[in-house]
Amino acid sequence: MTASGANEAEVVSLALELYALPPSNFVAARNAAAKSLSGDTARAVRALRKPAPSAWLINRLVTAKWDDLNAAIDVGADLRDAQAAGERTETERLDRLRRDLVRGLVTQSAAIGKRDGISVSTAVLDEVTRTITAGLADDDAAHAVRSGLLVRALQSNGFDRVDLDGAVAVGDTGSTRHRRKRPSASAARSAEIQKNERAEAAAAKAAATKRREDLRRSRAETIKGIRQMKIDLAEIESTRDQKRVELATAEVALSQMDAQLDALK
Repeated sequence: MTASGANEAEVVSLALELYALPPSNFVAARNAAAKSLSGDTARAVRALRKPAPSAWLINRLVTAKWDDLNAAIDVGADLRDAQAAGERTETERLDRLRRDLVRGLVTQSAAIGKRDGISVSTAVLDEVTRTITAGLADDDAAHAVRSGLLVRALQSNGFDRVDLDGAVAVGDTGSTRHRRKRPSASAARSAEIQKNERAEAAAAKAAATKRREDLRRSRAETIKGIRQMKIDLAEIESTRDQKRVELATAEVALSQMDAQLDALK
């Protein structure tokens, strides 16, 4: 909140610039900005608190990676809708997507810190992860994350509303009047998900059809092979029977010749 006589629009505009600066530059830049102002506006600017490192990284994501951050927040809203509707498959899909997007944003925040010459610890990145996750868990927290004016990290327990007391430098984070509406990108993303699902289903159907055709061809070849083997076996059995007759005839002839030889002795 700003003092009653302060020019809130001017304070917010200055605050957005200040909170995008590296934390080490914040105090000097804030004081310099306050000196150029007067009255309640100057006091409101001078009262702006230095952001925690994790909050600064979130603010930098707002300025440098708005589309990615906004897309993740929209997925969080879609996930809550799917959970409320009891859509298990969609919930699982969106939850996987949510985790992937959060990991991507955390990686990008570390890269931003490195590019700005800031050493980012694992503990700070953990706070960034918790803050983004909180922003995906409830609308007011999403508004706070999107504001670019965070001064501290956020955390969600998954059940209660996210505690936003003192989290944002300027403005009313809990007010529906100030809350950004979910943009049409959310609907577009849902349409994209449905399109991907249809494509996956079509691909699975095509794969199943091909598998059936392959099996049918293999089955026909197997039947043909069995028939040929039966023919071959029948020919072998016929030949065997013929040979048995020839063998028996030869053995009879041999026996007769032996008898004749005995008679001639």
